[in-house]
Amino acid sequence: MKLNKLLVLAFLLGAGISVFADIALPKPTATSTITKYYFANVDSFANYKFFVKKLSADKTYKLKQSASFLIDPNASVENNKLEVWAVNRSSNQMSNTFILEGINSKESFEDNTAHVAVVFTFDKKGKLTYKTTVMKPECFNKKKELIPFLSFDISNNKMDGLLLISLLALFALFVMNIANLRKAYA
Repeated sequence: MKLNKLLVLAFLLGAGISVFADIALPKPTATSTITKYYFANVDSFANYKFFVKKLSADKTYKLKQSASFLIDPNASVENNKLEVWAVNRSSNQMSNTFILEGINSKESFEDNTAHVAVVFTFDKKGKLTYKTTVMKPECFNKKKELIPFLSFDISNNKMDGLLLISLLALFALFVMNIANLRKAYA
């Protein structure tokens, strides 16, 4: 009976240590990631030509369906923006413009790059609007992966090592307790 109380006490101690260790860890903050913009439906508007201007280089690009543009948040503020507009092919009238900026997010992205799809629409008055969607590469990955029940990274966190050792000690005590019980009833 004393061994059972010891096991419960050791388990509660290990759980308490892991809870306090989690509280002491720094919380994730919004980080600047490289943003890669894809323009999804440029070909669906045959009456319009779409253009992108990198504000830092003061260079204008004609958009094609397969075009993509990188925005680096570590560069200057001007390099962190794209200006987008459309021109009507028949009337040569320019639509309204909008600015696309880099993404600040708490999410971690593959290769520290946020892949963003931009979908254009025109309202009844002919105003250009858009929607952005952050694409996650793991959505396209069909391979199923096992999710570990417990994971320990001892190299970065000493508390995980301590917790792992205490769990192994608890397991050893549990096995010894079961062995002693079998001997008692044999």
